[in-house]
Amino acid sequence: MNKLDNESSVLRSKYLRLRDKLGSLNYPTNFGIDAAEVVDQLLSDLISTTDSFKDLYAKEKSLQEDFSHLQAQVFPIRKDNNKLIKENLDLHRAIVKVDEELNKLKSDYSLDISRLEDNNAKLKRLCDHKDFEIRTQIAQYDKLREVSP
Repeated sequence: MNKLDNESSVLRSKYLRLRDKLGSLNYPTNFGIDAAEVVDQLLSDLISTTDSFKDLYAKEKSLQEDFSHLQAQVFPIRKDNNKLIKENLDLHRAIVKVDEELNKLKSDYSLDISRLEDNNAKLKRLCDHKDFEIRTQIAQYDKLREVSP
């Protein structure tokens, strides 16, 4: 019986310590000695869960602060990025405009070159015709000289 009394005494002291713990945590609930082991396990799980929650809450708060800090750093970069996008768009439009103007000038110059080449060909034909007429007249002049004493 000594052994049974000893186990009963140990179980009773565990029960009392568990009730004190629960009382300090504002859980003044009565329960039987036979439920002490389950209540002790539930209390351990509750404390473990609470500690994990506190750790996660602290991590979340730290991450939120880091996130806020990073957002503050990103804001000027986003502002600069928007400015650069606008400048890039303006430059692109300017390049397109200059390209269109160059194409128009090329087209105009091509037409001018075609006209000048046509005029040049006409002038060459006129020169060739005049040269032919001059040679013909020189030949006629030479014939007339030979005929006239």
